[in-house]
Amino acid sequence: LIYIFACKSKEAREWFWKFNFGLFLSCVHILNLPVVVITLCIGGDRGGVRYFRPTDLWCGLLVAFAYALLYLLVLDRAGVHLYPIFSPRTHFCVLSYSMLLCLYIGCWHAWNQSISYFM
Repeated sequence: LIYIFACKSKEAREWFWKFNFGLFLSCVHILNLPVVVITLCIGGDRGGVRYFRPTDLWCGLLVAFAYALLYLLVLDRAGVHLYPIFSPRTHFCVLSYSMLLCLYIGCWHAWNQSISYFM
């Protein structure tokens, strides 16, 4: 949505693609998944496989909330705009945060479903 509505000029569209698919964001987001999968596979009893409990969801949401506060109250005010979609100055920020909450809950359910195949 940001690409469609906010990137009016060719330069803005090019910057958007460079920013979102640059080395830094790609490394941060791509390297997180293998670390999580390895941790899940080697830790705990039964080979590390266990269902995520509601406590896991709440802890994840708490960390996301704390990071959102850090981002909004410190980084955004200092001019560090890591996630333009979560900027409080856009009209879509409520939609973005709502979608993030749904994504957390959806991933929690989806991982529990996929874990059920291993137990």
